[in-house]
Amino acid sequence: SLIIILIVSFVLLFTNQSKYNTKVITIDDYTYTKSDYMIYIYSAKYNYYKDKVNDITSEDLNVMYDDENKMTMRDYLKEVAISDIKTASAIKSIASKNNIELTNEDRKELDKEKKSFIKSLGGMKEYRKFLKKNNTTDKSYDKMSETDKLYKRIIKKLYSNGKINDLTEEEKNDALSSYKDNYMKIKQIVLTIVDLNTGKNLNSTTINQKEALAKNIVSEARSGVNFDDLIKKYSEANDEDDNNYELYYKNGELLSELEDEIKKLSPGDVSEPIKTKYAYHIIQKLELDDKKLNSYYDDLREEKCIKDIKDALKDLKITYYGAYEKIKIK
Repeated sequence: SLIIILIVSFVLLFTNQSKYNTKVITIDDYTYTKSDYMIYIYSAKYNYYKDKVNDITSEDLNVMYDDENKMTMRDYLKEVAISDIKTASAIKSIASKNNIELTNEDRKELDKEKKSFIKSLGGMKEYRKFLKKNNTTDKSYDKMSETDKLYKRIIKKLYSNGKINDLTEEEKNDALSSYKDNYMKIKQIVLTIVDLNTGKNLNSTTINQKEALAKNIVSEARSGVNFDDLIKKYSEANDEDDNNYELYYKNGELLSELEDEIKKLSPGDVSEPIKTKYAYHIIQKLELDDKKLNSYYDDLREEKCIKDIKDALKDLKITYYGAYEKIKIK
């Protein structure tokens, strides 16, 4: 009868929701359900596997991540998820103690970002499949997103320029000293040696021709030809609509073979052709200015915030429930 069908449907719905709402861990005043935990598992998977996240197999998860400690990828993902949940709790705790809440503008941004994510999956139907596949819910997705946004709100309210936890004068002076060691300013000419569509190497004849051309470009540059004109004429990586060829990089952002050569140059010097697996690079080192100094300050402010969050983790009270051990990562 209709009544029996309705009762069965209600029981199935309740059972399904109950499965998602099972408590997994409580950290201070914040309780996380299985659904909450699984969205953090997905985040851990994505950060490790990137675009291959939807193609992970059981064999992939059984691979040893740490042979010495006999840790599989499953174990590793669980540890990362718990670590991220602990961090989320510390963020919420700091926000609560400082009366920091999301603004209406924050919530509009969250809504926009969520719609963009749903669109990237292919629409609402695919989003529901995504939630079901990862054993999580729309509510848990929102909670994790709100915590990420709350972290940015904390930085803005407590750690930005002039705020209570801003860099001290001593820290700013130290930053001025280390700025030149952490940033570089260059111009470069790039002659690719791979097919940009397939990523495969070009034939040896073409590569040899590009090597010869790179040497000629260096000769032209060192003879006094304007480097911008050489970029415009030869480089295969410049934006034709942008006549500003100055590039800023932090240590670690470039391939090591490029950084090593740049560090050997003095401002104004032009390098020999530097071969990487992608291209020949001819680099002109420029005198570093203060254009990126404020960005550097902001990086240090965020580092300061992260340190305070890590310190807050030490005081968190953590309770695991039986459901935690029963969770299977697929």
